[in-house]
Amino acid sequence: MGSADSMIAEKIIVFGLHGFLGQGSDFDRFKNLWPEYIEFSAPNLFSDNHYDLSNFEICTDQLASQISAMPEKKIFIGYSLGGRIGLHFLEKYPDIFQQYIFLSTHPGFDSDVEKKQRIENDTIWAEKIKKLKWSEFLKDWNSQSVFGGTSETVRNENDYSKDQLMAAMTYLSLAKQKNMNSVIKKNKHKIKWIVGEKDLKFSELAENLKQKKILENYSRISSGHRILFDADISELLKIIL
Repeated sequence: MGSADSMIAEKIIVFGLHGFLGQGSDFDRFKNLWPEYIEFSAPNLFSDNHYDLSNFEICTDQLASQISAMPEKKIFIGYSLGGRIGLHFLEKYPDIFQQYIFLSTHPGFDSDVEKKQRIENDTIWAEKIKKLKWSEFLKDWNSQSVFGGTSETVRNENDYSKDQLMAAMTYLSLAKQKNMNSVIKKNKHKIKWIVGEKDLKFSELAENLKQKKILENYSRISSGHRILFDADISELLKIIL
């Protein structure tokens, strides 16, 4: 991003996209510490039916029309599902952001077997959203191994549209995302890739991208998968800035 001194007079928009079951306020820990020349924008994808989550292309196009109206220099930060949506920005609108920062982001499956297993799993989750009591759904969601050792976040049912959550689980499933390795490699000069060192699965994915020279490098910080809540924000900001 260059030195802070050279950018003091230049306004920068940081656009943050949360993960599944997330909210724009998940980024509040960040934006309260940004330098004054940075403005933060973080929408809520699941609070109502404003955003069309029926597939990655439509979702990306809708968000891009909102973002392109911002005249300032723009930087993207995406966590988990938000990062995967960001990979679609990188593919279709690579220059809409000057830099892309991916937190706990999956680049996409290599095999059809993995995709089939994921579709089956996400279909079960969509049914749980529809049928279970909210407290039961949250308990099941937080019990997943990928969240082991991470902070559980407060999620109030009234803050969400279940239709939006089910749409995201169904249509923005990792199984519906193509492998983005070639997109990442093509644009690696503008990417920062960050994983939690306690998140063994995503650390392995990042190391694989590095070994295949798809990524030049990546950062591992003291955190589990839920970087937005577990990480030392000063440590994370040092990497980003």
